[in-house]
Amino acid sequence: GYFKKQNEKFSWGIISGAEFQGGINNFPDQITYEYYKTYREGNIIQIPLWNAIGYGYFYLGVNGSTSFDLHDNSIISVGLNIKYLGGLTYMSLENAEYIESYSFEKNEDVVVSNLLLNYAYTHGSEADISNVIKGNGAGADVGIYYSKKLKSKQIRGIRGGMSVKNFGFINFNDALRKGSLEINEPTGI
Repeated sequence: GYFKKQNEKFSWGIISGAEFQGGINNFPDQITYEYYKTYREGNIIQIPLWNAIGYGYFYLGVNGSTSFDLHDNSIISVGLNIKYLGGLTYMSLENAEYIESYSFEKNEDVVVSNLLLNYAYTHGSEADISNVIKGNGAGADVGIYYSKKLKSKQIRGIRGGMSVKNFGFINFNDALRKGSLEINEPTGI
């Protein structure tokens, strides 16, 4: 990015970058390999609801920050980033129905009694640059910082801050594919 200090109280800049994030919520321990390797023919487990998401985007925006002198050696600073967000990739997976019976059969075959798996993902040709950006959006970051010099010989001052990052949205275009996998009777998987 590029930053310019306009004066003692105000600075501004241009920011850019890319971020890739993801996570899994409530993934059941009983289907991780640690547990899975202990199951034998005839074992039956239940699987609760869980979901996973992963996405990536680039951003381009402007930054501004200013500070205010308060009484008795205190300063409070406020910063704000306003960003364009270009969606690069997206994937979500949701186990939308409690699985009543996940059973282990001969030869390590698995049979599931019911399943409702919702999914969404981006798709497109990476060869064409117009297909690289699969969604558009906007975002903001805001932060506040407080600092106070103390007259104590043991403690020179106190300072701290807090921020809210990546507050925004991305609307994906026609490259977003959605669907469901549904099983309503015992089926080998």
